Amino acid sequence: MPEDLVDFTPELRERALEVLNKFRYGRSIFIPPSVGTADGTYGTLQVPASTGGVNWPGGSFDPETGIFYQYSKTEVTNLGLVNDPDRSDMNFIRGRPEGVSARQDALNVEGIPIIKPHGVELVRLISTKANFSGRLPMGKLRITFEIIGYLKVSTSRGRGDLDESERS
Repeated sequence: MPEDLVDFTPELRERALEVLNKFRYGRSIFIPPSVGTADGTYGTLQVPASTGGVNWPGGSFDPETGIFYQYSKTEVTNLGLVNDPDRSDMNFIRGRPEGVSARQDALNVEGIPIIKPHGVELVRLISTKANFSGRLPMGKLRITFEIIGYLKVSTSRGRGDLDESERS
């Protein structure tokens, strides 16, 4: 997963690696959630998150071209477990360890997600052959705020200024 970290600058990548190392992670989708501790890891990372990938929004099919278009989102989330009898009578529930703030548990550096590609894409599939056709970022990278003193960058959000022919 270190190869998936954002790398606009070496400094940004180093800070993303520091964030990553606060969590358990791996290449398998079968790594279970883990109990977080303030002096250890905060939980297990999941990529894509349960709201990412192509789970919820649905897609559309163009019968004239035979292409299926599907919304996709790349996102990372922490599946950290805690024992909190004040919140639940279950032994472990999802949460952050005591003494760890939301800021410490954040999966970004100065608002930039630690993984790439980040954001929303439109995935094109040629349905008659089930072949992958390509990805289209939904919006261009916009320069909106400063990070590490000199690099200005932001994540893409929404439609942006895409070519009219790519709209569905």
